[in-house]
Amino acid sequence: MYAVPVITVITSVLILHEVVTVKILIGLALTLLGVFIAEEHGLRYIVFLYKKIDLFIYRGYLYF
Repeated sequence: MYAVPVITVITSVLILHEVVTVKILIGLALTLLGVFIAEEHGLRYIVFLYKKIDLFIYRGYLYF
């Protein structure tokens, strides 16, 4: 169900010979990112990365 926009783009390119633009690619990337985050393991991975980045900032490895 989440992959409907991706399947729609692929089908329109193959059948209707639509042109894939940068906006379409960005939309597909955001859709796939949303699906990844919506899955439980995706959310855990993002929390894991956030904690790692926060640890680097605390230790002074990254400066903003």
